[in-house]
Amino acid sequence: NYQKNALPYIMHPSNYLQSETEILPKNIGILMSGNFEEKIYNTNVIPDNFGLLNRWEIYTEILKHKKLLSISGDELVRDLNSGEFRNKLVLMKWQSGAIPTEKWRYYLSSAEFIFCAPGMTMPMCHNVLEAMSVGVIPILNYPHWLNPSLKDNFNCLVYKSIVDVKSIIDKALSLSS
Repeated sequence: NYQKNALPYIMHPSNYLQSETEILPKNIGILMSGNFEEKIYNTNVIPDNFGLLNRWEIYTEILKHKKLLSISGDELVRDLNSGEFRNKLVLMKWQSGAIPTEKWRYYLSSAEFIFCAPGMTMPMCHNVLEAMSVGVIPILNYPHWLNPSLKDNFNCLVYKSIVDVKSIIDKALSLSS
């Protein structure tokens, strides 16, 4: 539901300084990108304060998926039109080389889905808003953090527990465009 007195969450500020982003054809099944440092994200802050899985738990589960392809931002840019990412869960670790912020939404637009994990101290992250701004469907465990709330199987896909991670990835990769 829409909360009248909620403070809005924004995209990364640099996105507001750019002109309209071109939308690319869909060449990536699911994209997940970010920082996955264990010392930062393997804490009880998110579980204790919000009752959600933390980013480290989600990341370690994602690493087990048979459709996972871990690449750098340079590899994504170079091979985007090759077709090799279409039915894959593409993981880009910030530490492996990220796409520059000013080009992020352009390349992000080529994904069907973005797999979102909570941040360090709160669930919401600017990636979910950036993705939705270029037509990418979020997969997340905090749909109620958006205003109005997102709805599972309508404008997002929702996972609730660690056992849901594999099945939600499989579901997203099996859906037609």
